[in-house]
Order: sequence, then C-alpha cells, then structure tokens
Amino acid sequence: MSNVVEDVEEVELSLPEVIHKLETAWINELNAPVLLRSEAELVDCVKLEMKAVVEQLRNWHDLNSIIKRVEIERMRYLLCSYLRTRLKKIEDQAFYLYAELEANRLSGHISREEHEFLVSYRESVMKHMDVAIYRHIPQNLRAVGDSFKIATRPNLKRFVFVRVLKTMNEVEIASPAETMRMEIVDLQIGTQHLLPFRSILSGLYDGSIQMM
Repeated sequence: MSNVVEDVEEVELSLPEVIHKLETAWINELNAPVLLRSEAELVDCVKLEMKAVVEQLRNWHDLNSIIKRVEIERMRYLLCSYLRTRLKKIEDQAFYLYAELEANRLSGHISREEHEFLVSYRESVMKHMDVAIYRHIPQNLRAVGDSFKIATRPNLKRFVFVRVLKTMNEVEIASPAETMRMEIVDLQIGTQHLLPFRSILSGLYDGSIQMM
C-alpha cells in the first residue's frame, strides 16, 4: 500500500489524513442544507488506496490482516454514506440544481457522474409528471409545476451547529427574521455555535468552520 496520496492541491497526504478529510466532508455534507462542493478527487484517492490494501491482504491471514479488513469496511461505509448523501440531495433539489446547472453556477459543486445522474433523474421525474398529471389537466394550469420547483430550493436560513477551527473576525450574522439587520461577531477558535447556514458558508469552504 502506498504511504501517501496526492490531493487536488498537489500536497502529499498520508492515508489517515485523506480519510480524515473525507470524514470531514461527509459530516459537512450530512448537515448542510445545500449540495457542497464535490470532493471527487479525494473520493478517487480513497478508492485507489482501498483497492491497494485489498490486493495486499489477499495472501495475509494473520491478526493484522483482520484489523486492516475492519479498517477497509469502515472506509467503505464512510465513502458510500458520503456519496448517498449527495445523491439524496440531488434528488430532493433536482429542479433547483438543474436551474443552477443551466446558469453555470454549479462549477466545482458536482462531479461528472453526479451531473449525469441529475440530468437523468430530472428527465425521469418530468416524464412521470407528464404521464401521471400534466396530460390530464388543461394546458393553462400546467404551470403549477413551477411551485414544485420552488419547493425544492435549499433553506439557507436554517440554523446549524458548527465548530470553529480557525478564528474568524467580523463575521456577519444575518437576522433570522425578514429584515436587513446584520450582527457582526468574532468567532474564536475552539468555540461552538448555532448559526444561520448562510452566515458560515464561506468559512466552511476555507476550512475555518466545520459542521457538527
């Protein structure tokens, strides 16, 4: 098994470090209301390492090989759960994400396979709605489908629990009410908060914030 792998920034990381990065991405994806940036290259790194370990263990039958196999199962669960979480979001927000895709606002947020799934899933839903609903109602009422699209938009105002990994100064915290009032706060390293998601998104992407 190789001791290091290379991430998207050309920085060599050990396998435990790569797994930690994937675990962080998994936790963030589980708790974020939006589809976060794709970690496709990180996923590929983990897949390659898993394959290398499995090949290495074929002729091993000692206690160490049993421990390694348990680690592989943990990695496989983590990887599958991360990918399933993203696919579930694509299904739930298909019309919103497709509109973002057409507007070229999904760059970096979706992998090639997820792109294909989104297009295919939306097409299947539209065909089903046409057969089951649209063709049975008057033409002038078919715009009701627009309300379905609006309903799938992610809620950026949702409050989420976060842990601060790097001190962030003068963070604008949006009011949960429909007002323009903003509160400026400093988020100290090591602290935990319950904040509106839209207020911490930039910190999530630059590594200053982690979801809980």
